Amino acid sequence: MKTYEAFKQRCAAILNSAGPLPLDPDDVSLASLLKLDHDEDDDDSTPMPTPYGVPVYQKKAMPIVTYLSSGVKVPPRVADQVRIQLRAIWIDWRGQ
Repeated sequence: MKTYEAFKQRCAAILNSAGPLPLDPDDVSLASLLKLDHDEDDDDSTPMPTPYGVPVYQKKAMPIVTYLSSGVKVPPRVADQVRIQLRAIWIDWRGQ
């Protein structure tokens, strides 16, 4: 993108879309490199007794699982913050 107006139009299209944003290949690689956990103990579930005395909790998926498969939903509040700062983002991105 060579102009702020083109950048602004592209951002508006992204921020106004109802669907989640897919992760790009770099995000997926970073998640793999960091070996992010894909599940965690579900503390809200009923603990299952074990013969060892320590209860075991069921597992639930971490948010990264949803992000990797479905993308990331941008909350309206965040989209508004980005819209307000578009000029600063453009200047920082372009190094002007």
